[in-house]
Amino acid sequence: MREKSTYHPLIPVSILVGLSMFFLFIFWGKVVIAPNDYLFNDKGDGLKNYFTLVHYVKYDTGHHFSGMLYPYGEHIIYTDNQPAIAWILKGIHQFLYDIENEIPGIIHILLFLGLVLCALYTYLLLIRFKVSYAFAVFGALLITFLSPQIARFSGHYSLGYACFFPMLWYYLIQYMRSTWRWSRMIGIIFLLTFFGFIHLYYLLIGISFLLSFAFVHFLANREKLRSNLLAYTQLFAMAILPFLIIRLFLFYTDPILDRPTAPYGFLSYHAFLGSIFIPGHGPLRSFWEMIFYKLTYQFEAQVYLGLIPSLTLVFLFVRQIKKSFTQRLSFFDIPSSDSLLTYSFWAGILVLLFSMALPFRWGLAFLLDWIPLLKQFRSVGRFAWVFYYILSVYSVCFLYLQFQKMKLKSYKKTALGIATVALFVWFAEVWVYHKMNPNKYLVNNTIFNEDSSFDFPDYFKLDARKFQAILPLSMPLIGSEKNFLEGGREAFPDAIKLISKTGLPMIGANLSRTSISQTLNTLQILSSPYLSKRILEDFGEDKRPILILWSGEDLGREERLLLKKASFLVEGNGVKLYELSLDAFSTQLGWLKKYFDKDIGKFVNREGYYTKDSTTFFVHKNYPETSVSKPIPGWHDEAGLYTQDSIVLYDGLWGGTIEKSDIEASVWVRANPDHFNYPTLYFYHYNPEGKLVKKKVSAAGQMVETDGEWMRVNATNIVRFGDRVSLVLMGDQIEFDHFLIRPKNRDIFYGLKKDGSFIFNNYFVPSKINPL
Repeated sequence: MREKSTYHPLIPVSILVGLSMFFLFIFWGKVVIAPNDYLFNDKGDGLKNYFTLVHYVKYDTGHHFSGMLYPYGEHIIYTDNQPAIAWILKGIHQFLYDIENEIPGIIHILLFLGLVLCALYTYLLLIRFKVSYAFAVFGALLITFLSPQIARFSGHYSLGYACFFPMLWYYLIQYMRSTWRWSRMIGIIFLLTFFGFIHLYYLLIGISFLLSFAFVHFLANREKLRSNLLAYTQLFAMAILPFLIIRLFLFYTDPILDRPTAPYGFLSYHAFLGSIFIPGHGPLRSFWEMIFYKLTYQFEAQVYLGLIPSLTLVFLFVRQIKKSFTQRLSFFDIPSSDSLLTYSFWAGILVLLFSMALPFRWGLAFLLDWIPLLKQFRSVGRFAWVFYYILSVYSVCFLYLQFQKMKLKSYKKTALGIATVALFVWFAEVWVYHKMNPNKYLVNNTIFNEDSSFDFPDYFKLDARKFQAILPLSMPLIGSEKNFLEGGREAFPDAIKLISKTGLPMIGANLSRTSISQTLNTLQILSSPYLSKRILEDFGEDKRPILILWSGEDLGREERLLLKKASFLVEGNGVKLYELSLDAFSTQLGWLKKYFDKDIGKFVNREGYYTKDSTTFFVHKNYPETSVSKPIPGWHDEAGLYTQDSIVLYDGLWGGTIEKSDIEASVWVRANPDHFNYPTLYFYHYNPEGKLVKKKVSAAGQMVETDGEWMRVNATNIVRFGDRVSLVLMGDQIEFDHFLIRPKNRDIFYGLKKDGSFIFNNYFVPSKINPL
């Protein structure tokens, strides 16, 4: 029981808030003093998540974001720009005060405010669980400033609000103890919905905890089911209603039907024992790896519980095992001053098991197909945040309980010494965590403040209205969970500066869960002139040119060809701008058809395959089994093959009469939205003695040749006459069609139909040619 205090309860709260601000100043002093002068990260997701919020506030309204994936844009929910915050800031910007150049600073202030609120609500929880004011103040500070969500400050700002779970947990405890439950219920529904509109992970994390708590409470009070039935019904409603609200909002506002339904990661980005008991840095990790083994895991798996909470958990585990041999042990028999804390502890254990992808990792992955929604939340390691806060709060309560017992036994000095050592160890971990983590990526804000601009002597002479979009080279295209063009590391920051100044949208994207068809259409910007550019139809009547931005980084073959077709405009600060007419995207299919129709008599006809040289060696296969769900559009054969496993496309000797050939292998694969990834094409080259000479790997997700839902995957290699080549398509749940190996300098025409259509080097040439 907590000792009675002789001072006003607002005094410890004031001390707590003051110490929280002091910690913020120690660890982030520069940002606290000038929040808009710095960025936590100016690369990758960190930069993107500043940009999407800044652009929305300046240029967008409603639920649509126009800054990337031109000409389509994206639904605000999938931009990671904190929609609930974005709508509030948009209203302030539009009706009250111009804040367009203050957005990064506002993000930082909100994250810091989240830490202060986390400390406050953790303190209130500790007080509710009968901990003394002093223990509650220091415990709340240590729990807050060791929060795993602080690691999200490096880029995932929407996930950095450490206050979310302590608030949800506190209001749940208030609900369980209140006689005015309806008001508490409405408050929890609002809290879950609001944070769900900041990031969907908050929604599912909250749902998982509420349902787990209800389940544990039911197990402990089965004999009181009738009296608790209303509470369980309300708990279920608190969990489900926010989900339905957000689901209905997306149903009525999101027109996209082909978002990926099975993104990669559920069985990879999960927590495990090493990632929750061993920190990501510091002396404890170094000691572990020196004595045992080196830990390697994904960033999403890291949810360190802290040394003192971990020791508390180990103590409880040993205690339960020991007592099980001497007496009948109740499942809920753990040292606790409050039954609701006990229920929360076991609910946290259930959520922790889910964060470890259990039981799905135990050969039960097929269960995910029964609950496909779960696969959308691929980073399940984040669910361990729930147990971090619950175990940490429990550990403070446990320490205080032991402290009180020792005091009653006249061991006051010993109790005080143990408590001091425990708090000191905890604080040491906080210190190491912050000194090695938050300032790692901190940089000056040269992108989003009012002084940021290109150092171009002629920059402002460019009329942005002359162009319809910006194309950074290399082009980034991330978001479909299938196609990953990770270019633009240099161009992306410069493109964001230009977009922020001009409002021009960007072709390409760094988003999440983007439409597969829109992603594939965007890839056509870089695809072969033998493929029609359907994306140009989506440009509509707008015939204005594209503004290309090149920051000097290495380009792929397709991007170099585009740059050659563009007209140079201006250069400055390491950046060059070009104007690219839409005529540059015209196909060569019309010319190719005229060439073939005119010279068909000069070709050698080898059983329907036309070549200029009768000795040309090639291998072509199509697959008339027609087991794919959607054949390649327009190819007439309505064919294609589906296989659950990897398949050997060809394994044999390379023939012909040329001693050494530069050959290309290509195959078409389908972008199945119900599977997380494409297959990979492996090209093995062996000499006559059977020794592997070279292996080439071509990942379909990094290719740019698209036709509808299909991608042309190719690999090249230099092979000598008589060498053995093996082409293997590796993956699972593969849909593919039309495989071809040929010398790169030998054209092959085949599949000639009565309507005049044919296939050229594994590209389909229709009878009627669209000039684009």
